[in-house]
Amino acid sequence: MEMIRNILITGNRQVGKSTLLNHILTECQKEYVGYRTFPHIAVSIGYTYVMQDITTQETMPISFYDGKKMIGIDDTFSDLGVRCLKHALVCSSEIVVLDELGRFEQNNQAFIQAVHDLLDSEKWVFAIIKNEPIAYLEQIKQRKDCQLYDLNILSFKEAKQMIISKIHMKGDYDE
Repeated sequence: MEMIRNILITGNRQVGKSTLLNHILTECQKEYVGYRTFPHIAVSIGYTYVMQDITTQETMPISFYDGKKMIGIDDTFSDLGVRCLKHALVCSSEIVVLDELGRFEQNNQAFIQAVHDLLDSEKWVFAIIKNEPIAYLEQIKQRKDCQLYDLNILSFKEAKQMIISKIHMKGDYDE
């Protein structure tokens, strides 16, 4: 039986998805690559966000507020996003972090293809998945090589124990 190395974490806002990911990365004690997203500018409906390449620390905005709604910045995903994911695919690091996959990039085929290339690889991919019915995310959740951990169903502790035991299975993540 092939080991599932693509770990997807989902749940409602502020449920602890990124905190869970941080606990897992600390437990792994391995170098990792990929990207993180961070709140950037407070606006009336929340925050705009930026993407940061974990390796280079390069940061670009992924969204802006047009006065009515949040709009994704497609060029960031085509530029920094794709570069970051392509680097993750070829570098020596075994672990790739995708924090997070959501709606802003849902029409960016180059970025989505780079995500699938990583999911197809031998790397451990830890992805935070927005808890919304977005077509490309639904396709990722249906992949046989992905395991979804939903923090709306599992407790933080249960999810952490399940993921840690998966990555420490004999022969799959030894020092």
